[in-house]
Amino acid sequence: MRLLRLAAPIATFFLWMTALHGQGYQEIVHQRPLHVRHFAGKIVDAKGMTVEYAAVELHDPKTHRLLASTFADGKGYFAFDDKKYGKRIELRIIQKGFNITQYTVMRKPFGDQQIRVVLTVAS
Repeated sequence: MRLLRLAAPIATFFLWMTALHGQGYQEIVHQRPLHVRHFAGKIVDAKGMTVEYAAVELHDPKTHRLLASTFADGKGYFAFDDKKYGKRIELRIIQKGFNITQYTVMRKPFGDQQIRVVLTVAS
């Protein structure tokens, strides 16, 4: 029964990813972890212009399971409750017309104030 509950979301995810890759989208994974005080930040494009209403997801770094998701606001800002998700997380940003971007983020007391996510335009 548990497999049946997981089958539909997994199938939907793979169909969605296949559709995006067929349209010239790439997945960009940044290998170097970011060190920040909070799981919050701003999303911009390569020219520094705000990217509005992008989907922002937090994933468990070991299992890649989705833990939480939200949307950036009209000014490109997003935020999550830090204490709820631990000290290390995968941050994935998805917006139509841009490549899917993923960062590994580590919460540290002396890290940057917020995350600055730069999305590149899909080809």
